[in-house]
Amino acid sequence: MAMASQVDSQMIMSHFPKSSTAFTHEYALELVNDSIPFLRKTFEGYHGIEMYMSLMTEYLKYEDMEFFNYAVAEEKEVVTVKGSAKWTYLKTGKKWEETFIWQLSLFVTS
Repeated sequence: MAMASQVDSQMIMSHFPKSSTAFTHEYALELVNDSIPFLRKTFEGYHGIEMYMSLMTEYLKYEDMEFFNYAVAEEKEVVTVKGSAKWTYLKTGKKWEETFIWQLSLFVTS
């Protein structure tokens, strides 16, 4: 995946059509720092995802990102993938390792 390769956000955005109805939602427990402006928020459409990517790179740095355990639910057109990375919160320098799940759906086919 492009994210694991740490390509710039414009390269990632090239995977979304400008007319995209895609969205991203960053889940987080209530106890997680509220000063990170993209937590527990939904970003809709191309420009919303572009804003999300911009905020993410402003506040976080990651390394050693990898993806595994892909699952495809063809009947629902959903792909789920598990990933892990080492993260750094740039404002404080705090670091942690995290395992996360991404669910991708609403694919546009041509």
